Amino acid sequence: MKNTADETSFQACVLEVAKLAGWRSLHIRPARRADGSWRTPIGGDGKGWPDLTLVRPPRLLFVELKSKGGKLRPEQCDWLDVLRLLPQVEVYLWTPADWDLLVEVLTGTAPRKAVIRPTAAELLANPHALLTRSHLRELGLERRAVDAVFRACPVVALPGYSRPVIRVRDYQSLLERSTLDGATSVR
Repeated sequence: MKNTADETSFQACVLEVAKLAGWRSLHIRPARRADGSWRTPIGGDGKGWPDLTLVRPPRLLFVELKSKGGKLRPEQCDWLDVLRLLPQVEVYLWTPADWDLLVEVLTGTAPRKAVIRPTAAELLANPHALLTRSHLRELGLERRAVDAVFRACPVVALPGYSRPVIRVRDYQSLLERSTLDGATSVR
């Protein structure tokens, strides 16, 4: 049976991760016959054999890949069940939803999640939050204004962290004290 386009591209991605992580791989590709049907030319009890065999000593993996919504055929289930009985063999059924898990299995490390940091404007909502010089620049202050803020506010120096920070509440207090009413003149 021919892989769907989704399963084929998913398989290519899995094989690329495996290759980059130092795995040797075996995939037996189906072939199109003259009558237009697809057959995988293997003998014996090979029908239903897992899509990938991956080796990186001392580990041996058998992996069946399915696209989203793909179903295991009975002969595929049989092979996975038999292979799970072997000691020191790892057997997996992976779909695209298992991407993080499969990357961790193949590389030994979990994929990094994108760290979503709050913007400077979002930090202003929390009086206990800490602001860096970069945050003040993000708020639109030019360099001289950032220097003035850091001279006027108590600076927090965290052990092992080289960048000075100030508390949001101190920054907001400085803004309140420095905001002129309409009656005060500025040179």
